[in-house]
Amino acid sequence: FQDNRIHTSKYNVLTFLPINLFEQFQRVANAYFLFLLILQLIPEISSLTWFTTIVPLVLVITMTAVKDATDDYFRHKSDNQVNNRQSEVLINSNLNLLQIKTENHQMNMCTHTHNFSL
Repeated sequence: FQDNRIHTSKYNVLTFLPINLFEQFQRVANAYFLFLLILQLIPEISSLTWFTTIVPLVLVITMTAVKDATDDYFRHKSDNQVNNRQSEVLINSNLNLLQIKTENHQMNMCTHTHNFSL
């Protein structure tokens, strides 16, 4: 059986940087500033230094990445809270109830989940 864990988070430690940068440069404004930065690296056509474009671009990308990281961290916490919630499972139609975590549910289990906070 597939696991029953809930995954609403987008990133993990290894995939955060590449996926986040890919998503950010799909935004038109960030791609535009990257294009301007590349053009400003050519001294024959640039009237300003590359520094005037890279600072705002890095600031915007860093601030957005920090926001995305904190949002994803709270998604991980919420996922863990839901996956570790206890529920009762009916075993063998004998009305024997067993306490298990919701992440361990399998198909064809008759379950009762308590939805209250501790």
